[in-house]
Amino acid sequence: MIRWKKRTAPYQEVEYEPLTVLEILTEMKDLSELMTSLAYSALILENDPIGEEVEDLARRMDWLKYQLRLTASLSVRNKEEAEQVAGILQVADASEHIANAASGMLDLMDANITLRPFLGRVLDEADDRITTLKVPAGSPGEGRTLGDMRLESETGLRCLAMRRGARWIYDPGPDARVAADDTLLLRGQQEGASHFKAWLKGEVDEL
Repeated sequence: MIRWKKRTAPYQEVEYEPLTVLEILTEMKDLSELMTSLAYSALILENDPIGEEVEDLARRMDWLKYQLRLTASLSVRNKEEAEQVAGILQVADASEHIANAASGMLDLMDANITLRPFLGRVLDEADDRITTLKVPAGSPGEGRTLGDMRLESETGLRCLAMRRGARWIYDPGPDARVAADDTLLLRGQQEGASHFKAWLKGEVDEL
């Protein structure tokens, strides 16, 4: 579950943390995917707080790239290892480019609404769609975790975020517990979203 601490200044001294290259690359990959999904969500829902979260995650990506450079530099002892490090940095660059593209998508948030009617039509044709569902009181999902519901394996939906009151929780893990009146931000095919919505309302017995 991602709950990055917001940074109050764009530039600050960064301390080295002993992370492995695998840990850093894995997080960069996951982060770039999350940023892309959240950027789409911000555009569809015209939601500034989600857009702001994408910018915060972009700063996390910058921090990870810096840590990777430090870790890789400390491990180089000869030309062969330097060539390996160069390849690793290229992989990291790919994740960073995806993250930068997600941040760039948010520029559309400032565009005149009449200039972006195409966005809904384009996303409607995509296999995966962004859906928001509110959990009603008394729902069979109330009090259960995402892992208990086996949401992704049963419906093909991925929960990108949960909103509880005014608070957003991004990339909730399988231990995240659903409560009444939570709003779930989901990505997946419309068929799965429709079935999950019916189950939340108690209209079907099995998820």
